[in-house]
Amino acid sequence: MLFKSLRERILVFFSLLIIVLQLVSFSVLNSTARDSEARRVDAQRAAQERVVADIIESRYVLLESSLLSIAATWQNQPLLQTSTANPAASFTANNLPGLSWNKPNAVYLAHGNTQQSALLWPAEANQAESNILTTISELGAAATSEHPVRDAFVYANQYYLAVSLPAALGEDANPATLTLVASLNDLVSSAVLNTLGLELRANIGSAAPSGAVLLQKEKLPQALLGDVPLLLLGNSSASVSDVDRQKSVLMLLMAAALLLTLLGGYALADELTRPLKDLTRAAAQIKSGDYNLPAKQYRQDEIGQLASTLSHMCETIAEREHKIIGLAYADSLTCLPNRALFDDRLNNAVSQGIRHGGNFSIAIMDLDRFKYINDVLGHEAGDYVLCEVARRLESVLRESDTVARLGGDEFAILLSGGSEYQVQAAVNKILDIFDEPVNLNGQPLDVACSIGIAHFPQHGEDASLLLRRADMAMYAAKRFNAGFSYYTPECDQHQEQHLSLLGDIKRAVEEDELQLHYQPKISLDNNEHIAVETLLRWQHPHRGLIPPQEFIPFAEHTGAIKLITRWLLVHAMRQCGRWHSQGLNIQMSLNISARDLIDPEFPTHVSNALEENNVKPELICLEITESALMQDPAKARRTIDVLSTMGIKMSIDDYGTGYSSLAYVKNLSVNELKIDREFVSNMMHNAEDSAIVKSTIELGHNLGMRVVAEGIEHENEMELLKDFGCDQGQGFLISHALTANELEAWYRNRAESEQPVDGEVSNTSEDQARIDKSA
Repeated sequence: MLFKSLRERILVFFSLLIIVLQLVSFSVLNSTARDSEARRVDAQRAAQERVVADIIESRYVLLESSLLSIAATWQNQPLLQTSTANPAASFTANNLPGLSWNKPNAVYLAHGNTQQSALLWPAEANQAESNILTTISELGAAATSEHPVRDAFVYANQYYLAVSLPAALGEDANPATLTLVASLNDLVSSAVLNTLGLELRANIGSAAPSGAVLLQKEKLPQALLGDVPLLLLGNSSASVSDVDRQKSVLMLLMAAALLLTLLGGYALADELTRPLKDLTRAAAQIKSGDYNLPAKQYRQDEIGQLASTLSHMCETIAEREHKIIGLAYADSLTCLPNRALFDDRLNNAVSQGIRHGGNFSIAIMDLDRFKYINDVLGHEAGDYVLCEVARRLESVLRESDTVARLGGDEFAILLSGGSEYQVQAAVNKILDIFDEPVNLNGQPLDVACSIGIAHFPQHGEDASLLLRRADMAMYAAKRFNAGFSYYTPECDQHQEQHLSLLGDIKRAVEEDELQLHYQPKISLDNNEHIAVETLLRWQHPHRGLIPPQEFIPFAEHTGAIKLITRWLLVHAMRQCGRWHSQGLNIQMSLNISARDLIDPEFPTHVSNALEENNVKPELICLEITESALMQDPAKARRTIDVLSTMGIKMSIDDYGTGYSSLAYVKNLSVNELKIDREFVSNMMHNAEDSAIVKSTIELGHNLGMRVVAEGIEHENEMELLKDFGCDQGQGFLISHALTANELEAWYRNRAESEQPVDGEVSNTSEDQARIDKSA
């Protein structure tokens, strides 16, 4: 496009428009002026024509009367005047003033049918005058009845007019130019007598009649007869000057109008394009992501409306973008920064630390037993707890620190700068916020956390590596129930071991590397052996004996626990069937995981294992921990109901360590409660634990359940449990976990001796005791 700018296009458009209009106006005005001047000249010429006609008529009458008088006076009398005193001269001077003859003249006048002449001849006539007089004389001599004296009169009239008419008109008073054009007979060439100036005579020829010749009056032909047209030319120089002057004025006006148009067009273009330029800059600003447009007061027209609409649009976009950024970089529940924003700030901190030095720490915090709160009390309660924890975290951290919610119940904290002592102080403040229970509608909730800490640059100079190592430290804190833990190289080793466990677990199931051990349970009122708890061991070919806490949580997390559970059902039922065939009706307890309870195929696997090994359902008791029971209470209850219908006994393991609702527990088809070893081991020197044990036993009995205490290691503990009315017990005081053969021997020995249980734990290796205790 030739003109890309709107301002240029406006200026060019208005300029072309005014030029076209002015050209049209100039053409119309110029044509009108010429027509007007032509009409004026025509009117003036018509007036002059009337004047000339009147003069000709009056002169004609005067000349005719004068000639007739002369003829009457000197009729048939030749007259020759030689003296200066001549009455004819006086007569002609008075009657023919145009001839200006002041000397004797001779005129021959023919009158009627007679051929008489009177000559008035000038004494000193010039050649032209001589020719004229000669012609007159000849005409008079040749006059006949067909050619009366009127012929000479006609010529005299013509000559008289030619000489006297211009003077009579007055060239100074009237600018008209008189031109006589004579049309003679065929024997005489045409001639023109004119009073034009020398500079114009050459240009008049084209205007003369056809065959006419322009002559000076002194070269008038000797014979002029016939009609003599009169060519009257007007002087148009003044008119032309007026028209030219008008054209000049019009041109000046056109130039002034064009200049004013350009100035006005420029002002209008600037008025239009300036706000458009502002809007263009605003659009570019919006394109770059900046929606804070400068406040400008635009006029109340279409452009102002456009600017106002654009401004409102920017406000709406900015508000919407703020919401989008909030969704993209902020947690919608707690309003804390989310993982994306935390990662961005962590990457910036790493870049600044590498570039300028300095140190910082990150902490990964996970709430303990949060899933129980979410499942039992509902998601609204869980959301309230998360918001309260977020509020407390923000209240104890510095403004330079960043706390973010990564998802679920996991939080991340970026502790900027500071020594290890300051980091530890910040961690202590975080732990302190959990000392006060969360008040949920008047109900206090005890919430705890596990924190893992990693330092920059000691533990890594990469953001993802720092996060991973802080996460490892957090799981170490959970594993050891320590509240918090710093990253150590041992965390990597533990992580590497976990990474290799998945393939090893599959191999262990396929190659029967797993082993079953059995810990006896006795009736506390008569010391009779009535049941065993089946405990799982893993004899790794390279790592040796691996305790359950080393691989069971990992198997539950990865889903490999299903393989282990099926292996457990097959081998435990097989052993139970073998004992039953030997006459040993020993009730067997099996530990199952939370994933087993939510597996709809699990009851089918149990039923198949019972049928394949000919085991009665009442000999089997399935133990599930309280925390696992609450991960999905609805599905857990459906599974328990199905198993109970099959005749399987159900037991809640580690009761008191979770947050199960009594209203929920009482509606479950559960036959047994097991008191956690922690309460049993502490009840002798902790009145609160003793009260918990006693109240749990009473609660279980009130709900129609059998109560089992585990972890009995001392005689006084057993005696106190008997006093509380506990039904069954197990622990090192009774026996450690035994293999199937060892259990059979132990069972036979007790049956034969029928002796009370010896309080001494014998034949227990240090590793075996540690494994049994952890199990």
